[in-house]
Formats: sequence, structure tokens, C-alpha cells
Amino acid sequence: MHESISNLSNLIRKVDTNFHNPRVHGEGFVVTWNKKTNQIVTKQGLLSDLFNKKHYEYFFVKSHTKPIVISKIPFEWHEGASEIALEFYATFQLKITDQTEAHKLVEILSMSGTPEKGLFNLIDKHLHHCMSKMYKKCLDSQNSNLLDEFYQQELQRGESSELNTSVCEQMQQELKGMDFNIGFTLRNAPERYAEFKYSTKIKETGLEVTSECQMTLNNYQAYRKSEISDIEGVVAHMKAGIERAIRQHILGKSEMDLLSNFKTATSQDVSISDQVKNSVKQQATAIGYELNSFHTLPNIAPLRLLNGLMLTFDKEDGAFKTGMFGSRVRLNIRMEVKAKEGEFEKYRHLFASSENDNQIDLLAITQAQILDRIKVLVHDICKEVMLNDKFNHYKALSQFEELIRPQLEDEIGKLLSEQHGLVVSIKSLMAVESEDAMRLEELRGKKIPIQFKHFFGGQDGIGAEYSFSGAFEVLGLVVSDAGGEHSWETFEKWDFGYRIDSPERHTNTALKGNDDRVCKKLAIENELEDIKQEVIRLFKASTLLIPSITLWVNKREYNAKLQDELLCEVSALLRRSRGMDLLIERLEIKDESLIQAQLDSRDRKLKSIADVDSMRLEQRLVDLKQSKDEKQKLADEVTERRLSFLRDSDDFEDLLDEKERIENDYRHLNTKESTIEELLPAPNSHASSDIEELADVLTKSNNQWETNDEK
Repeated sequence: MHESISNLSNLIRKVDTNFHNPRVHGEGFVVTWNKKTNQIVTKQGLLSDLFNKKHYEYFFVKSHTKPIVISKIPFEWHEGASEIALEFYATFQLKITDQTEAHKLVEILSMSGTPEKGLFNLIDKHLHHCMSKMYKKCLDSQNSNLLDEFYQQELQRGESSELNTSVCEQMQQELKGMDFNIGFTLRNAPERYAEFKYSTKIKETGLEVTSECQMTLNNYQAYRKSEISDIEGVVAHMKAGIERAIRQHILGKSEMDLLSNFKTATSQDVSISDQVKNSVKQQATAIGYELNSFHTLPNIAPLRLLNGLMLTFDKEDGAFKTGMFGSRVRLNIRMEVKAKEGEFEKYRHLFASSENDNQIDLLAITQAQILDRIKVLVHDICKEVMLNDKFNHYKALSQFEELIRPQLEDEIGKLLSEQHGLVVSIKSLMAVESEDAMRLEELRGKKIPIQFKHFFGGQDGIGAEYSFSGAFEVLGLVVSDAGGEHSWETFEKWDFGYRIDSPERHTNTALKGNDDRVCKKLAIENELEDIKQEVIRLFKASTLLIPSITLWVNKREYNAKLQDELLCEVSALLRRSRGMDLLIERLEIKDESLIQAQLDSRDRKLKSIADVDSMRLEQRLVDLKQSKDEKQKLADEVTERRLSFLRDSDDFEDLLDEKERIENDYRHLNTKESTIEELLPAPNSHASSDIEELADVLTKSNNQWETNDEK
């Protein structure tokens, strides 16, 4: 009680006098209580104080602008004289803002004892009432547990919304509408659920036992008596109990005894696993927990088979032949395999020693070895089913779900149960895409160009060579009324090294030593090239091509009709030989002889033009040389005569006559040089002006002589 009074002193406490100093006491009110009359003293006089002061008690009530919170007030609840009891911590809030509320609080609390203890007593009274009501409700329902109320998912551990609401409503009525709220939490509330795994090693035998445990708290009183304070203590207590139970019931048992009696009792009343579980259950009950689930299993692989093992059979575990040419389908199977109890002789071969089939060593055999041996059984069953004559590869892929999967599931379950004492639960069973299906997808959608030439000769021995160009594309398998079965068989018989087990990978030099990815790439390239050569061969061999070449080239309407018939014929032949539908583009045809003749004619014409240009250029050079020589000769003669005139002429009239004679003699020469002549050497550039220069000299001399005569 001391603890509760100490916490409540933050709200109300007894003081010695009615003197109030806010600096000392804080904000609040001092209320005088007459314990003789059980009334609040509101008016005090000198005379009344003199006679009644000895009956006065003074209480200081704090005031707050917001509700004050009081935490960790301890409460207990007992159900009559029984051992059923719960311990709580309470947290509540109350707000006092004026003198009237302070008077009301002291008056109400005094009715439940002294004011400083009255609030505690009042809460305790309503807590007991509400808890007893909840307990009776649980007893009436029979299927509920009182602890369930204190482990609600939306609240913190150990808290009940029903309890908090009920007590709060009743307290608000007692306090006559004051601002009050309260919440209860179980003291040291344990974890409701406990779950853990534990491995126990028995040194004497080298055996290791794995246990899984799940528990729920259902007896809080037993938990309190155990003096365990947390979940770690609960787990430690249970691990110790499991250790004792395993040593008690498993240590000393032989492997065959464990295998025979662990899950089902054959030579005793209770199985070994149940004996261990019962001992562990007692350990849980002792600390107030109920054992929801408990599994324990020694690390003996055969025992794990009794519990059930998951087996995954995937594409790495084998492919199953479905077609007559070796095409295979790979399966992906997930199943749970469990040994039937009491049929050990049927599955004892799974535990046989690798050296001696008749010798069984349960400790040496591993889980992986058991699963591998079961896989062999599954493989043999699947092989027999898939080799059924009515299942070809096309059906195995296109109708797997309808035809093959149901029969596989039936045969696997039936044969493993009847012959090997194993119960099978198949989780999934599906066909993995085969390599030939992948090969078909890689062939599709690639446009491969075609080019070839063919010579066509006439009856007179004269012929012409034509070139053809086009392209083809693989569309897919031929779909027929039979469902595509024959076309698939035809398609899969072609082997270019795509399959991982293809003989081509050992005989073809280009494929040897390469990894699977490279081999597949080269195989696709080789197959497309092989199809291309077959298309060209079929075109050349067609009777539609040879006698009708003139119609192909010269008649457009016949060209279209003949091409349609030719493409239809070649496509049909490829469908029969390859099992595939091909889209072949229309051929573009060119007359190679005509084209060559046109090219030769063009070359001859160009050569003729070049020869004529060359002759013209040579003649032009000759003419230029002759012109150069004549002009050089003229220049030399003009120069010589000019010098001679200057030396020998005595009379001016003779000079004029000579000038006229020279001009007349060389009047036919063109003294103006052309653009080509300007390219001639520099000395010739002065020859054309020699006559003009001579005329100028003669003119100047004449003028000089006329001047002298005048003088």
C-alpha cells in the first residue's frame, strides 16, 4: 500500500495546515475535512475553529491544465478462496481545475476511507467487481479462457479492452462526471505463445534428435508459481524437459526398434514418439503452458521417410523417349513420399548397403541416398508409360495434360504403393519443353535468301544463262487431319547435332569439343543451309522451269501462273521430306546472257569513244607543233630582217616599201594566240608581235627624218 500512496501523492496528499503557498506546494487547492461530521469545511470562524480544529484534516489537491497521469499503481484480484489470482499495474489520468472539483474529490474519496487512500480503494472495488463478472462469463461459455481477454492482437500483451472500459465507466459514475480514464496491464505478463526447435545429441550413440515445439499459455497461476520471469526461461525449462524425455525413452533402443515402434507401437502399448511427447507435455503443464504441437525425430534417414520426404524429379534426372527416332520429353515432378507403417519389408531395399543388398545399416544410409533410390523407381515407371505406342512425341507435348499426366500419376501412385510400400502425394507434374521443340522455335522466323543460276540451251545449240533470287522462312510444323503426328516424326528424324545426346556431336568435326550452347547454334545454321540447298535443288529439277523459260521472261501473266505452280510444288515436296511448312517468296529472274551482252556492248562503245578522243588529241598536238614551228620561223626571219633593215637601208622610202612587202608576204598568218597557244613555251610568246614592233620602229624613224628635213 505504501507504493500506491506514494504514487497517488502527485494527485492528493495530506498536509499539516490549511496554509497554501503556490511556490512551496505548487498549483492546487487545500481542502479542510471534518472527520467528525464527514463534511467539507467551507466556512471557518474563530469560535468554530476553537471547538472543532481537533477534528480537522487538511488535504492538498493539485490542479492541472491537462489531466495528470498516475502510473504503475499495483492491484490484485482473487477469485474467492481459490488460487486463481491476477496481478495488475494500473495507469489512470484525472483532471482537477477548480476549488469545486477539489472539494468533490475529497468528499467522494472520504466515503471509501481516508481521502489519500480512498481513490485506491475505489478503483480496487470496481476492479474486483468487473474481474469477477468476466470470470463468471468465461465459466459459463466453457470454451473460453480468461487469459484470452488479456492477449488481444490490437492491444499490448496483458491488456483487456473489456476490463478497462468497464472499470472506467463505473469510476466516472463514482466521480460524478470528472475527467477520468484508466487502463490495467498484467504484471510481468508472459508470452502467450512459445515456439522453438531444439537438437539433442546423445553422446553415447552419436544419435542426434531434432524436436519442434509449439505451446500456448493457459494457466497463469501455474506460470506464477514456476517463478519463471520471461520467455527465455520458458524455453530453457522446456529444452531441459525434452533432453530428459529423449534420454529416457530413446537412449538404449536399437535402430530396428526405433524404426518399428517410433511412430506406431507394434511391440509395446505406446509408440516411442508418443512417450517422448507425453513427458514433454507434463513439463509444459507444470509451468502453465499447453502443448499444441510437438514433433521429435532422430537423425535416422529411414525414420524421416516415415514422416514424409519431399522428392523433386526434374529435367536433370532423365528424359523419356516418346518417338521412334529418339526424341525425348523431360518431366518435372514434385511429390511427397511417405513409407507405409507396417510394410517395412517392401521398402527395406531402400536402406540396403551399397556393398551388400541384404545388409541394412540404418545409421549409415543418408536421406539423399534414399531419395536417389526412389528416383530410380519413378524413372522406370515414367519410362514405361512414355514408351506406350499410343503416345508419340507430338501428343506428349500437345496433349500432355489430357492424356499423359493422369496416367503417369496413376501409375506412380499405384506401383510405388503396391510394390514398394510408399504413399505418394504428387504436388506438381509437368512436361519440360523438349529439345526438338526448342529447335523448331529457333528455326522459325528467320528469312534465308536464295540465289542460283541455271543455263537454258536451245535446239540450235544457242542458250542463255538466267539467275534466280528469292527467300524462304520456316513457319512451323505441318498441321494435318491426323493432328500433326506424322509431321513431328518426320521433323525429329533430322539430326544436325542440336540434341545434347546427338551422335553428330561426336562425328562432326565442327561440333566436337564445343559446349551445348555453341553446338545448338551451329546445328541451327547447318540445318537452315541444308534446307536452302534442298529448295534450290527442287527448283532446278522442276519440269515447270525448264521448257517454259521464255514464258517466264517475256510473258508477265504466264510468269505469275507458272511461279504459283512451281512454289506450290516445291513447298509440298518439302512438307513431305521435312515435316515443315515453308513460306517461299516469288523468284526474281534475270537473263544473264542478255545482261552480259549489254555490258560488253557498253564496254565496246566506251572504248570506241576513248579511241576517237585519243586520235583527236594526238592530231591536235601535231597541229600545235606545226603552228609552233611556223611561228618560230617567222619570228626568226622578222628579227633578222629588222636588223638588216636597220643596218643597210639608206633611204626611208625603201624602208616603207620593205615594210609593205613584209606585211603582204605574211598577211595569211594569224598573229593572235589562242588559249592553247598560251600554254606553249615562253620564247614563242613574243613572235606574234614582231611585225607590230617592226612597224613601230619604222614609224619612229620616219618621224625623225621628217623633223630633220624641216630643220
